[in-house]
Amino acid sequence: MSRKSWTLVTLALVLGAVYLYFFTDFSRHHPIQITVSSRPFAPNAGPGDILPLVFGLDVDRSLTDLQISGPVTNQGPNPVLWHLHSPKGSGPIHGFLYGESLAGMESVGPNPPLPLQPNLTYRVEVKSGRDQGGIDFVPRPASTE
Repeated sequence: MSRKSWTLVTLALVLGAVYLYFFTDFSRHHPIQITVSSRPFAPNAGPGDILPLVFGLDVDRSLTDLQISGPVTNQGPNPVLWHLHSPKGSGPIHGFLYGESLAGMESVGPNPPLPLQPNLTYRVEVKSGRDQGGIDFVPRPASTE
C-alpha cells in the first residue's frame, strides 16, 4: 500500500475512535441506582431492633463489591458494618436483604454483619465492574414502645 493509503486508513481509524468515545456510551460508567425499603413485619423484634431492610437495584447486576458503613458523620471515615467482595462477581441479582449472604461473594470483616441502630444514617455502596452507586438510608425502629 502507498503512503497515501496508510494515511487514509489511519485517519479513518482515528475518526472512528473519536466517534465511539464522544457519541456513544461505550466508555462511560453507568451509575447504579439503589432503593432502600423497610418491610413492616417483624414479629420477633424487640425494643431497639429495626425493621428488615431490602435493597433494590435498578437492573439485574453481578456485584463485585457491597459495603454498608455508618453511622454517617462528617468526622473522618465511617466504620464498615457489612462488607462483601467478589473478584469475579456474584450471580445476577436485583435486590438483597441486609445481612443476607450472596452467591459468589465472600464476607470481608465482621461476619455476621454488625447490627444497625434505628434512626441513624448509614450508607450503602455497591460496585459492579466499573459501575458503582451509593445511597444514604435511615433504618426505622421495629416497635414504637
